[in-house]
Amino acid sequence: MSLATAELPIDPDALRAFALACQGELKAMQVKAIDIEKLRFQIAKLRRMQFGRSSEWITRQIEQLELQLEELETGEAEDIARAEASEPAAPIPVRAKPKRKPLPDHLPRHEVHRGGEHPASHMASFTGLLQADDHAGFEKLYNPVRARPCPLTEVACWAHCRRGFFDEWERHKSPTAEQALDRIAAIYAIEARAAFVP
Repeated sequence: MSLATAELPIDPDALRAFALACQGELKAMQVKAIDIEKLRFQIAKLRRMQFGRSSEWITRQIEQLELQLEELETGEAEDIARAEASEPAAPIPVRAKPKRKPLPDHLPRHEVHRGGEHPASHMASFTGLLQADDHAGFEKLYNPVRARPCPLTEVACWAHCRRGFFDEWERHKSPTAEQALDRIAAIYAIEARAAFVP
């Protein structure tokens, strides 16, 4: 039975002990809620970092944190179910999401264009190398038929390149993909050593 539904004792010493027990139960619930929020935050942060040189490690970290989160949430759900079974039904408070107000009329609105018009017009006179992190709309700039001033040379991102090899390795255990991953790892090691050289 939950302390929240227990009858209050009349004796002052028993009442003091009851209050301390209630505080302990509340503290345990708060600690569990904080742990759940921490895990959710860590998982979200790792998901944002998931591409790059240590993506396998990050993927394993995410899986471990998700397991811990699942255990905590399951435990919390079981505690709530036990408490609800022992107490009369009470209305569950619903946390309302804050409503966003529309932007004031005097602020400019910008539409998102993914067709490549903006990069093409913005980079119309640019020549040389371009690294665009595989953003949509830049493909036309790398096209060899771009006559003026000349086609751009794409400088690809290792993290995006590596991701394809990693996915192939995970799916099919391809020796070619493994060799590519090893070579990219060697490049990353050189890069890491060079980063601190004056």
